Amino acid sequence: MSLTKILIVEDEMIIAEDMADALTQLGYEVTAIVPSGHDAIEKAATTNPDIVLMDINLQGEIDGVDAASQIRSSQQIPVVFLTAYADQNTIERAKATEPYGYLLKPFQDRELKTTIEIAIQRHKAETSIREMLAQESHINQLKSQFLSMISHDFRMPLTTIQSTV
Repeated sequence: MSLTKILIVEDEMIIAEDMADALTQLGYEVTAIVPSGHDAIEKAATTNPDIVLMDINLQGEIDGVDAASQIRSSQQIPVVFLTAYADQNTIERAKATEPYGYLLKPFQDRELKTTIEIAIQRHKAETSIREMLAQESHINQLKSQFLSMISHDFRMPLTTIQSTV
């Protein structure tokens, strides 16, 4: 079984390195550590992580909420926010990105692991549901085509009979 790949987006390198060490000890693979929202978007595209751990206050013009929104919409990668900010405005902005978790710093390794595992499982369940809905849509399309053919086949003999009468 392959390791869960994690992208860490944190602008404080000491915190990021400490988190990477803890995640490695917990059995995860850290694909990269980046300090900005722009770098997060690029690395998410190139490393294809299973989950992104995202700080909200980051270096650069793009904060963690905006980066999470772009990553989620373009690649469907789950994002968990790890931040010291819990003001109502920040929480509302974060909620709009449909995060898979929101942990307040400082947090324990056990809390982080639990949040990651639940987020990964939720993402798998949502992916499975999306696939089933796509399959159902395809089946419904095939049914419609079949019914259209059957309807046409039934109408043809009736039209012929009516035109001869």
